This record gives sequence, structure tokens and C-alpha cells, in this order.
Amino acid sequence: MFGNNISQSNKAMTASIAIIAYAIMVAIYLSPAEVQYKISFPVLSLALFSFLLLPVPMSLAMLFSAFGDMAGAAGNFMLQLGFFAATHVSMIIFFTGRLLHGNTSARKPITYITAAITVALAVILVLLKIIPEAHPGILLAGVIFYTAAIATMLFTAMLQGSLLYTAGACLFVISDLILAWNKFVSPVEYYTYLNIIPYYTGQLLLFIKAADLKTHRKA
Repeated sequence: MFGNNISQSNKAMTASIAIIAYAIMVAIYLSPAEVQYKISFPVLSLALFSFLLLPVPMSLAMLFSAFGDMAGAAGNFMLQLGFFAATHVSMIIFFTGRLLHGNTSARKPITYITAAITVALAVILVLLKIIPEAHPGILLAGVIFYTAAIATMLFTAMLQGSLLYTAGACLFVISDLILAWNKFVSPVEYYTYLNIIPYYTGQLLLFIKAADLKTHRKA
């Protein structure tokens, strides 16, 4: 894991620089400046720093997310869907690895119950409202696979027993639900802000937690 190769103090400094760069990129995106693919700048900045701080699967997740943003900006929804599916698969690998190695603090059955109920509600919403609106064929298959991937990501994230991992994953899911609702069901008022603010916030929370900046503490 790349993040293990530098000291905690250097990691903290690098993470601080990454967060400042991220904030600048978010400001650029929210500004009226016409810059091509600017929606991808914030997460791309995190992705670049992540290879110094984060385990490989999470670094790849950040990078795939940035590519997904680029594909979305280019108007290629299927490519966007594919990159974000790869994002969630990478996160699943990371979260599952932590579970298998016992690197989590989730021990109570209520954690599993809460995770299962949360994921079930999100999946039911997709099954009832979004999937019926997707055209049969490759698009529908892609939406179904993506739903399974993001649901699994959310479930494994919530099993970490971490508020930041849970919040980050939930915000990611909320952002995607708003995107899907806007695309397949009906236009969402203030869509850009309702979609992008949870997404950017969720990515930042996942980045901060996965960076493991606290000495002698589990991430």
C-alpha cells in the first residue's frame, strides 16, 4: 500500500495539501468559468494525491470516479456508468479486505441490521422507480449491474463501523439516486447542486478516512 511508505507527519501534510487543492478545484467547478471537463477536476486532484496516501483499491476508485466524471461531461452515459461501476468494485475490494482481516470496529448485530435495511430501501427505490424507466437492452443491464455494485459497496462500507466511511458511502449513493431520478424519472429542481454536493462531500470523507492519518488507530 502506497500510504504505508511515508511517515504519519508527511501523510498529514500531504493530506492537507490534497484537501486544499480539492477545495480549489471545487470552487473552479462551481464558478461560472467555462472550462472543459471541470467537473472532473476535484476528484482527479484527490486521485493523484491518493497514490501517496491511500491503499491501491481506493486510489483506483478515486481515479475511476474522475474518469466517470469526464465521461459524463462528454455525454457518454454508458462509459460513465462503466467507470463508476469500476469505482464501486474497487471500493468493495477495499472494504471486503478490511472485513476479512478484521480491520473494522463493527461488532454489534445492529450494524449489520442497519446496513441491510438501508441498502434494501435504496434498492427497492431503484427497482420501483428507476429500473422500469430504463430502456431494455444494454442500458437496462448496465443499470441493474450498477445497482448491485453500489448496493454492495454501501453495505460493505457500513460494516466498517466507521461514521466517515458510512457517511461517505451514503452521500455517494444519494448523489447517484438523484442523478438516476433526473435521467430516468423526472427532472430534479436544482439538480446540479443536489447531485454534485453530496458526491464531492462523500468522496472527500472517504479519502480522509482511508488516508488513516491517526497514529496507532485503525482507519
